[in-house]
Amino acid sequence: MAADYQPCEKEHTESTNMIASASSSFAESSVRSLELAVKSWDEITIGLAVASAALLFASVIAGLFFRKYSQRLDQFKTAKLRHDKIVSDRAIADSNRIGAEAVLETEKIRLVIAKMQAPRTLSAGQRAQFISKLKTIGRERVEIFALLNEGEVSGLCGQIVAAMREAGWDARSNANRRVPQIIVDGLLVETYGGTSERTRNASVALVAALNEAGLKTSGPIPSQSIISDARIELLVGHKP
Repeated sequence: MAADYQPCEKEHTESTNMIASASSSFAESSVRSLELAVKSWDEITIGLAVASAALLFASVIAGLFFRKYSQRLDQFKTAKLRHDKIVSDRAIADSNRIGAEAVLETEKIRLVIAKMQAPRTLSAGQRAQFISKLKTIGRERVEIFALLNEGEVSGLCGQIVAAMREAGWDARSNANRRVPQIIVDGLLVETYGGTSERTRNASVALVAALNEAGLKTSGPIPSQSIISDARIELLVGHKP
């Protein structure tokens, strides 16, 4: 019995040793697997940490870049608005200047047209100056002819006759006696060829006095066609 038991005990011991060896191998394998898993986890953790840091760094850089870009964009918008305002103000100023110049030119044209259309007349100052000038010349006889059957011409003739008479001249108006074949631009003074030197000087002074009064007057010129008994004639033509 004892001999039979010993082989069985030996087999049991070997089995136990094999189990222990297998358990030990399994434990070592498990430990190695765990170590590998821990090492892998650490590597993953480190990788994630590095990736997170890189992402954070990229986010910070992107934020700084976006802030700088926003500032530059705001500066550009502000500069553009300032430039647009300058351009707009300049355009408005130019438009106002052109408009003012156009109004001024229009007013000048209107005044020129009004002056052209306005009848010739002697103002109070011009009349007084004309009368004073004639008084220094001395009394002369003058016949005045209206060359056109127009109210403006007739009215001017009447003013000149009245001023001459106030100056002491013998002025006569022949409004009903026309000389249609003569074209006169403004006024024309004629004298008879055989008049005295005093009358010729008076006619020269008359031309000067009329021009100083603002009435365009030509002459004096000698004429053989005087149709009155006066030695000086004043022909009133159209407005120049």
